[in-house]
Amino acid sequence: MHVALVALLLMAQEASPKPDKPWEQKVALPVPVPMELPAVPPTNPFFTPLVAPPAPRQMPMREDFAVTVPVAFAVYVDKNGSCRRAQPLGNPLPGVVEPVRLALQETSFTPAKAFGQPVGVWVDVGVDLQGEISTGRLTQPVVTLPDPAEPATPESPALPPAEPRDSQLAGTPLAQLSSFPAPKRFSAKAPAQEFRQPIKLILELAPEGKVKRLVFLSCPEGLRPWVLASAAGWTFSPPQATVGPTTAWVVLAGVLEVQVKTLRAEGLRVSRTSSYPAK
Repeated sequence: MHVALVALLLMAQEASPKPDKPWEQKVALPVPVPMELPAVPPTNPFFTPLVAPPAPRQMPMREDFAVTVPVAFAVYVDKNGSCRRAQPLGNPLPGVVEPVRLALQETSFTPAKAFGQPVGVWVDVGVDLQGEISTGRLTQPVVTLPDPAEPATPESPALPPAEPRDSQLAGTPLAQLSSFPAPKRFSAKAPAQEFRQPIKLILELAPEGKVKRLVFLSCPEGLRPWVLASAAGWTFSPPQATVGPTTAWVVLAGVLEVQVKTLRAEGLRVSRTSSYPAK
């Protein structure tokens, strides 16, 4: 009897499966591992410690400076070739948007076509006004040091608001067009004018006080080539660190007094894009 019981126990042990490595069992238990991220203080790469902000010495503005002012519009040209709407996509220079808009609305186009038929379409166009900035000066200049923690952010110019009625002008998708609208004749003129324009720049000054580089924070696009060319002749007192003159970035704010001669454009560019109305 005892012999039979022992035999049965041995047989049962041999029949039960045994894991090869029972110590390698996987247990899916979440184990939180505390990690403390290092604190990185914000820094501004444009900041250089100076004894005091450099003072402006000479800031002449170029005279009789030739400029090309690009003006972008979204236009709706109907199936008859009439420009029903002209929506500005920016404001590159005070006083130029309205004359160009009126000229576009008076322009006749060869209409766009899709599947062999004239169709209405929204399309972007560009107009290059050419002329001269006769004279100007930078008034009320204020020079400060950049914020040591946060870099300055360039200003994003606000676009003119959309009109609700524009969404009712159904434009044919550009992918369906076999030909785009083309102006039969176009000319525009922005009359001579004088205006005041606040600007804000970041300047990199050399140890002798000359401008090495320039970043626009706030300045109309049509004035930037003129400001950039004029800045090459500006001088400031040398940036002074504790060890002596050094290269440094400074923030310059001021008001431009500008006299612009008549600007003219003969012809326009029709783009193969449509950015308005926003979908």
